[in-house]
Amino acid sequence: MNTHVGLLSHCHPGNPGSIFALTEAVMQLRHQAGERQVPGAGR
Repeated sequence: MNTHVGLLSHCHPGNPGSIFALTEAVMQLRHQAGERQVPGAGR
């Protein structure tokens, strides 16, 4: 899942950027991602 175009364009690469991927994954699994929502997330 890469709904924010990757770490190169979204934030700093490495550990600081990993928190953004984690929060995005949680939002997808909770179906709270709005327009970025991936159909069938969590199945």
